[in-house]
Amino acid sequence: MCLLFEQILENSVNPIAITIVESQETIGDVITRFISSTVPAYKIDLSRLNILSENIYHYDKPVDLVVTSQNLMPFLKELKVFPKETCLIGLSLDGIQQQCEDFTKTILALYQQHYQKRFEELLFSS
Repeated sequence: MCLLFEQILENSVNPIAITIVESQETIGDVITRFISSTVPAYKIDLSRLNILSENIYHYDKPVDLVVTSQNLMPFLKELKVFPKETCLIGLSLDGIQQQCEDFTKTILALYQQHYQKRFEELLFSS
């Protein structure tokens, strides 16, 4: 019975909304491939935003995590376009192994938050 409940819970957890903010399409492609190879597709909702061709100031899509290049991090922090609770991660090509571990920990923490929230919704709605 517990296993069935856990499976129902796992299947009903909202995916993590990840937005890749890029200034160059090739950098966005690299980050997209990195995320796709690190996290199962059913656990994420991935979108991309090019700051040179799209209006970042009116970005209204809900987002849990913003992933960008290390170079764009100061710019995004200064703009404060995304809600304060949104996690920002800047990736570079240096120390990729450590970044991969940190990124994976962040994804797991966000997924755990979604899981806990859904668990509480199911528990208290009964």
